[in-house]
Amino acid sequence: MRAGSATAPLRERADVLTALGRSLQAGLTARRALAALAPDASPHLRERLRAASRDSGGTIASALAGAGLAPARDRAQIEAAETAGCLAAALSRLGARHTARAARRARVRARSALPLLVALLALVLLPLPALVAGRLDPTWWVVRTVLVVGIVALGGRWLLRRLAAALDQPAAGVLERAMTRLPLVGRMLADERRLAALEAVHGLLVAGVPASMALERALGPAAGGGAGRAAVARVAGGGSLAQALDATELTPDRHHAALLASAEVAGRLDDALERGCAALAADLDSRATVLADWLPRLLHALVAVLVAGSILG
Repeated sequence: MRAGSATAPLRERADVLTALGRSLQAGLTARRALAALAPDASPHLRERLRAASRDSGGTIASALAGAGLAPARDRAQIEAAETAGCLAAALSRLGARHTARAARRARVRARSALPLLVALLALVLLPLPALVAGRLDPTWWVVRTVLVVGIVALGGRWLLRRLAAALDQPAAGVLERAMTRLPLVGRMLADERRLAALEAVHGLLVAGVPASMALERALGPAAGGGAGRAAVARVAGGGSLAQALDATELTPDRHHAALLASAEVAGRLDDALERGCAALAADLDSRATVLADWLPRLLHALVAVLVAGSILG
C-alpha cells in the first residue's frame, strides 16, 4: 500500500495510534510495534500495518501517512512530535481524541440504523395497495423499488464518506460547507471541524512548532485563503494566536475566544487550548447523545407522515 492510499476509517486509525503509543512507552521501536500489531488486525488493516512497518526510508509519520493511517493534520502532529522526542505521548493523545470522536459518530449511527431501515421499507411497501388493486404497473413498481433502494444505499454511503472526509481533513468543498448549515446537525458538524483544528494546533504547539506554522498546518489549504493567509501572517509577525484563531472562526464562541486571549497573555495558551478542546468535546458528546435520542423519533414521524399521506391520497 503506497502513499496516497485511501485514508483508513477513523476507528481503525484510533486503535492503531493508541496501541502504537502504548508499545512505544513499553520500549518497542515504532516499526517493530507496527509489525507486532498486524497479526491481530483485520485483513484490510493488516495490509496497511505491514506496509507502514516495511517503509524504512522515512519518518514514522510518512510511513503511517503512506499506509492511509495519518491524514494531513495527524501527520503534521506526528512529525513534530517525532522531531521533539515526544512521539509516544503524541500518538496516545491522538488515539484518545480519535477514539472519542469515533464513539460520538458510532452512537448516532447505531441509534438511527433501524429507523432508517423502517423508513426505507415504508418507501418500498407503500405502493403495494395500488399494485394489488391494479392501479400500478408491476414493472414500474419493481423499477421504482430498485431505484429507491439503490439511491438510498449508494447515495447514503457516498454522503457518509464525504461527511467523514470533511470532518477529518482541513479542506472542505461546497457540499461539506453546505452540510454545516443544515438544521439540527449543522452546528454540530461545524464544531466537530473546529475541534479537529484546535486539537491540531494544541498538538503542534506542545511539540514545539512555532505558532504561525501550527496555525497554518491546522488550517491546511484554508491557510491559502484570504482570512487564513492574513491570520498566519499576523501571527508570524508577532501577533496574537488567540486572535488569529478567532479571526479564522476556529473558536466556537466569544467566551472561548476571550479565555484563550487571557491565557495567551498569561503564557498558558497550551493549557487553555487543552481545556478548551476537552470542554468542546464534552459539549459535542452531549449533543451527540441528544441527537441519538431524537433522530429515531424524527424518522418514525417521517414514516407516519408517509403512511398517512398514502392512506389519505
